[in-house]
Amino acid sequence: MNTLKSAALVVVLLGVLYGVYVVLSKPHVLGPGVPAGVPGEDLAPPLVEYAPAGHDHEHEHEYDSPQSSTAESPTRGGYQPNIDSPASLPPPTTAGPSDFPADPSLTSDAGGTRRSSYDAPASSGGNSRASAPPLESAATTTPLSADPSADAARKAALTAWSLRRDFQAAEQLVADGKFRDALLKLSPYHANPDLTPAELAQLVAWLDALAAKVIYSREHLLASPYEVRRNETLMDIAQKLQVPWNLLLSVNREVVNDPQILVPGTQLKVVPGPFRADVSLATGEVTLFLGEMYAGRFPFALGNEPPQPGSYKVIDKLTNRTYYAADGRTIPANDPANPYGDAWIDLGHEISIHGSPISSAAPLATLGCISLSPQDARDVFGILSVGSDVTIRR
Repeated sequence: MNTLKSAALVVVLLGVLYGVYVVLSKPHVLGPGVPAGVPGEDLAPPLVEYAPAGHDHEHEHEYDSPQSSTAESPTRGGYQPNIDSPASLPPPTTAGPSDFPADPSLTSDAGGTRRSSYDAPASSGGNSRASAPPLESAATTTPLSADPSADAARKAALTAWSLRRDFQAAEQLVADGKFRDALLKLSPYHANPDLTPAELAQLVAWLDALAAKVIYSREHLLASPYEVRRNETLMDIAQKLQVPWNLLLSVNREVVNDPQILVPGTQLKVVPGPFRADVSLATGEVTLFLGEMYAGRFPFALGNEPPQPGSYKVIDKLTNRTYYAADGRTIPANDPANPYGDAWIDLGHEISIHGSPISSAAPLATLGCISLSPQDARDVFGILSVGSDVTIRR
């Protein structure tokens, strides 16, 4: 009897040891279909058409940048806020920003919901930064090698896999009508240095389209409609929201004719601010954010007074400012040769974001600091408010 018990115990122990051997022999898995070797190496192409044909998310500069050294210049966002400057009062009665362009990735079918082109898991919505793991979390699950190039390739592969996963999640969010959550899901990738040019182009096309719909359209996708109170002006409401009144006028043109005279009970689309700006000297773009959400991009040219990288705040804004040159020359406001154009945003320390002369052939067109095209300068002027944070990076 004791012999049988001993034999049974030996069999059990051998089974346990074999199970441990099998577990230890399996490769470590970083994510669905991503073995420890080279994540993303065997992934099939994404099933989602991120930038459907026929939808143009880019448009040309409204002027020829005086300092552009290449044939192609960066493009601004696909939306057109069409924000008025204070000098434009009384406001025009024409329609505001154009309706969000038809895009099969961001529209509904006859039944009210456009279904995804693949079977994606249902999303619970909410803040994507909280629900999605940080990109670094996957990278730290395996030890780094001694070869920096191998580590860089591995990190890029992890980023590519993570981006595909979140693109698919974003498409499902769009199919469910959760446009704000889709914008939050994709926004953190905008400044990721590991994206390839093709990945960045697809990402920016989606971000531009989603920002146009969520932030600059007339749809109430950021907050509940705001009901105008008695004796309230658009300036009063904008001050509460920490955004320029120009922006609120732009997205509420259908119901607001005069920013100083509002009909009590009118429901307005509101944009809770403030916005912030990220200025990249390397890429030559000013990128705007609303909280964690991407809110558009604008190319710029550096003047002869380049800024120092650092953290700044908008301390003043003027639609027409006299330019005082270092050599003592003075160029009055409203002069076609004024390097500031008709929009000047003061960041202090003799640093500013501003417009440009009406003519790129102006002899002083290269003066100034961070120079935007005339239309882009008006848009940024109408989005950033006094107190907005501005970060300048190399």
